[in-house]
Parts: sequence; structure tokens; C-alpha cells
Amino acid sequence: MRVANSHTPSKGAAASMDDDANRKPFETVELTWQLLLISKYTRALMVAKLEKIGIEAGQDQLIHALPLDGSLGVSGVADALNVRASTVSKMADRLAKDGLIQRVPHPSDRRKTSLVLTENGIAKRTQIEALMEDVERELSAGLGDSAVEITGMLERLEETVLKKLRRLR
Repeated sequence: MRVANSHTPSKGAAASMDDDANRKPFETVELTWQLLLISKYTRALMVAKLEKIGIEAGQDQLIHALPLDGSLGVSGVADALNVRASTVSKMADRLAKDGLIQRVPHPSDRRKTSLVLTENGIAKRTQIEALMEDVERELSAGLGDSAVEITGMLERLEETVLKKLRRLR
């Protein structure tokens, strides 16, 4: 989605001050601005659709991070999602309460807990994946043949951003 350029031609010296006020936000960093907007809008679309199946923002990502045939520790999930372990722990509490995951004691370290999808959690993951496939079709429909090229570019951008993020943490 393009941010509308509200810049209008000026008439005279007095109007030049208005030109600065009419510039679109962050027009000198168009790529970053567009990525932030697309991310925000895509997540809002996903959240609206997830609400219909009883999932809150972020829970979909935690459910997807867990293996279908095993467990993963809280810190492993946190690493996979690039969030703090305390964030995962809070989300895990809610998902466990809803019967979608189970907390399992670590076999050799009593201080650690692993997370496992329940049968209901696996079923919910299937719903989430179907919902994401629908959104994928909706979003890529208007891109035509360029969808593959755009996806490749976005993957390269993701790698760049993750490298920079990891240096900061």
C-alpha cells in the first residue's frame, strides 16, 4: 500500500512553509516506512482472522514454533520467536489454560520446562495454517507473476534485519 503524497506545489514564499508541513511522514526513508506499514496492516488482518478461531496475537506464532511430534523448552521458543522467555511463559500459561499446550518438566533439569502441543493444540495449529494460507492467497492475488520476485526480496530483507537485530541483542 502506498502512502499518499500530500505534497502540493507551492505558490509564493508563504506557501513554502506549508510544503514542509504537507510532506508525507518519513518520505526520505520510503522502504522502512512501507515495510512498517505493510507489517502493521498484515498483522492487523491476521489478528482479525485469528480472533474468529479464538487465538490472540502472538499465540499463533508460539503454537507454530512448537514441533508437532515433540517438545521445545521455553527458552528455545523465545529464541525462535525473538522474544523474552518471560513473554513465552505468559503466553504458555494462557495456552495451557485453554488446553492447547502442556508444560512438561525437563527430564534432567527441574528448573526448566518444555512445551508440548496437545491434540487440541495440533488441531488449532491446522486451523491457523489454513487461515494463513487463505491470507497468502488474498495478498498474493494482486501481485501476479511478481509475487515470487517480491518474496525473494523480502527474504533477503529479513536476513538483513535479523543480522542487525542479533547484533543489538
